[in-house]
Order: sequence, then structure tokens, then C-alpha cells
Amino acid sequence: MNRRAFAGLVLAGSILAGCSEQKSEKPPVAAPTAAVAPTASKVVMSTDIPRDISGLPFAVGGKCAIDSANKPQQNEVIRINRVDGMKVEGWAFDDQRQGVPRILVLQLASGDTKFHAQLTRHGGREDLVKAFGKSDYSEAGYSADIDIRALPSTQYEVLVIQRTLTKNLVCPTYRKLMIDG
Repeated sequence: MNRRAFAGLVLAGSILAGCSEQKSEKPPVAAPTAAVAPTASKVVMSTDIPRDISGLPFAVGGKCAIDSANKPQQNEVIRINRVDGMKVEGWAFDDQRQGVPRILVLQLASGDTKFHAQLTRHGGREDLVKAFGKSDYSEAGYSADIDIRALPSTQYEVLVIQRTLTKNLVCPTYRKLMIDG
């Protein structure tokens, strides 16, 4: 095909595609007038094992603690009301490899029932650097704002699961959580 014929076909196709007289059945969409700030959503607890930790074996290990659930509480049993939700903060690290795995899951266990929620890593834990002598541990903090409305009112064992390259470290916090309401 010569250049002139090819150019004619391209021009004809452009005209047919762009110059249609048919009116759209969809009304025009108005442009947003102001930016809407995203709202932070609560993490929902589930009995499903999160995809980020599925497929790897589970082994007891790591070091971890829960510092607060809605407020600092020093007792072995932390009490919260279901309607208040649960804002949790703490820390966790892999003491064998002396690292801070990026993927963390909070597990609440009562008998054979286990609920899971993703945790978010954050830094600012200079107390851990001082206590354990490892600068990487400054990034070992975690937090989450968790929706617990669907959980039964009962007492749970609190565990933190850390995903390493080869396994999931299940770390007991040696704390219990009593959900009232």
C-alpha cells in the first residue's frame, strides 16, 4: 500500500471515530469541587488467616509486648469494652535474626477460635534500642485501630505473629484481653 492511500485511510478513520453526531446517553460527570481527605478506616478482625502470613509454617518465637489497648494498662488482663473498639500499640522483633519483620498480625485466641488483624509498623522506639542494644529495634513499634464489634465478649490470649522469610513467629505477649459489652 502506498503512503498516500495509507494516509487517506488513517484520516478517514480519525474522522469517523471523532466526529460522530450521536449524543451520549450518559450525563456528563461534574468535576469535584474540593478534595476530600481520606478517612482512616479501622482494621476488621477475622477468623481467616491473613494472606500475608498464609503458606508459611508457624513456630513460637520472637520478642513482643502489648503496651496499650485504648490506654496503658499494667495488669495481666487488659479490659476493654467492645463498643469502644481497640487502639493497640506495642512492639515486636525477631530476636534470633535480630531483625524487625515488616509483616505483623495481632492474634486474639480463645480456645480453638482465633481472630486476626493486620498491624502497622512504626518507629520511634528508642527505648528498645537502649534496652536491647540494637539500633534496628527502633523500628519495632506497631499500632492499629481495630474494629472488635463482631468479637464475642470473653477473655482472649494476645499474640503477635511476625512473618520472616521462612516462617511465621508466634510471640506470646503473656497478656490477656477481656472484651466486655
